[in-house]
Amino acid sequence: MLGRDGDLDSLGRLVAGARSGRGCAVFVAGEPGIGKSRLVREVVAGAAAAGVVVLFGRGSAIGPMVPFRPIVEALLSLSRAGRVPGGEQLGPYRDILGRLVPRERRRVAGRAR
Repeated sequence: MLGRDGDLDSLGRLVAGARSGRGCAVFVAGEPGIGKSRLVREVVAGAAAAGVVVLFGRGSAIGPMVPFRPIVEALLSLSRAGRVPGGEQLGPYRDILGRLVPRERRRVAGRAR
């Protein structure tokens, strides 16, 4: 990870913030081949080792454009792992989760508002 100290430090501070209850979203963008995937793998491995739940989704400039693809991928990974919070914890986000992640539609729809 030569030359990535600043990026690793910045992302490390965000992970530390998430551990203390200040979650966030991070979008890594750039030209192909500059090490985005490697950087993300390093940060995710460190975060997972610290017990942080990391959601991961990717966008692509190739193929059809899919609205909210990175967010839907991230939510699907959470759903597949069975880690989606209950409907009452989702509050006002419950309905949109059911639209973005169809497999969660029935599960969250039956919860009391």
